[in-house]
Amino acid sequence: MLQKMFVRAFAQASATAAAELAERLRQHLAAAAAQVQVRSTQPYWKIEGYQEICLDVQFFENGTRGFAAIIDRLGTGWMQQRPGEAIWNAGGSATFAEPAVRWAQAELQEL
Repeated sequence: MLQKMFVRAFAQASATAAAELAERLRQHLAAAAAQVQVRSTQPYWKIEGYQEICLDVQFFENGTRGFAAIIDRLGTGWMQQRPGEAIWNAGGSATFAEPAVRWAQAELQEL
């Protein structure tokens, strides 16, 4: 069964750098997913100098097991308050596939 998730990341970067970062994230996730599409990159209205990067991810593994595999590809230190949703914050021992990312959210969605 095909599953879908939404990934949103905030990076301290210029618009040009954010577009390049979005493509690197897309390529990184493509190794574990059936399809990854960059939905958008745009300035983050709350914090000057930050860019919001949104990706749509489709994958074949079922439910939270596939979700966990996808977020594990992005980094360590994810916090999950409920199944199918995770938040990542920079700091401590947390790591992310792209060092410019300061915060990220991943959410499993229904198809």
